[in-house]
Amino acid sequence: MERVHEGEDGGGGDDDVGFSEKFSYIMLEIYQVELLRESNKKKMEVMVMMMRDS
Repeated sequence: MERVHEGEDGGGGDDDVGFSEKFSYIMLEIYQVELLRESNKKKMEVMVMMMRDS
């Protein structure tokens, strides 16, 4: 592992970029899931309100 990093400085940099890209992608996925949950909660609340009214 160490030899590879000594030989290729660029390779190490690419790995770091790949990790940060993956990390931000994962964060985006989590964020989207949270947004979906929130919108689903609101939909449920609205449906419950409508059912109570009728």
